[in-house]
Amino acid sequence: RQAGRQAGRMDCSACSVFLIVMFGLLFGVGWAHPQHNHRPYLLGEDVKMECMDKNGKWGPGPVCKESGKEMTFKYGVDVFQYCAWGIDSDETYQHLKALINRDQNWSCRIRMIPDVDFFLPFSIPVWGIVEEDHIHVDNHLNFIFHADAGKIIAVACYPMRDHFQMGKLGSMLMMHGPVKWFAGATFTPLNTNSNMAANTAGAFINARPPANSNSSLVALVLLYLFLGVVIAFVLSFLLYHFYIRPRLVAAMASEKEKQS
Repeated sequence: RQAGRQAGRMDCSACSVFLIVMFGLLFGVGWAHPQHNHRPYLLGEDVKMECMDKNGKWGPGPVCKESGKEMTFKYGVDVFQYCAWGIDSDETYQHLKALINRDQNWSCRIRMIPDVDFFLPFSIPVWGIVEEDHIHVDNHLNFIFHADAGKIIAVACYPMRDHFQMGKLGSMLMMHGPVKWFAGATFTPLNTNSNMAANTAGAFINARPPANSNSSLVALVLLYLFLGVVIAFVLSFLLYHFYIRPRLVAAMASEKEKQS
């Protein structure tokens, strides 16, 4: 009987260790994928940028003179964008001169997902020529985004040789250029139905899921199936060890007593 009790205690200890390990795995899986708890971008949702000011603080990006609103993008929507930069103060004029001369860097950032303070950095380069009383600025900027399953994973901005517009205090720079979205790390369009004219007119677009989103979903389903099998095994083990086995042992002992 004493040997039986010791064996029972060993079984209970092994069972406790097994349960601790399994709960650790379950909670570990939850903590290993915190992004599943956050809301992704939706197609057409506003994507705002923040840029650093002269005091080193983050604030709104370029403000478009014609609308009075900061420059924004639409998640997954390719469009040809226009934004007039007003040179309304000497501070703005000197800032543009410093950017052209590479004395300053226009550091900006966007959120990887909408509601989390995790940002992707990029810079807005200004290409031009500084004259004695005015500047010439190439007014064509391309914005490139890479996205995957509702997350922005890369962003870049660069000028393209187009038209060097003269700017001075009190004038406006008519900035323009395409905004393109790509799937994952590829240069495959994120949205295969994308059409710049349709997007500009506000037509409805059906987004194509990123190339690797299906494989991620399959992996997640397989993981939860595996966890379900493990949990079922643990429950079966506990049922047998603490309920079925004791009754079998008691029944066998009773049968032996009757026979003796």
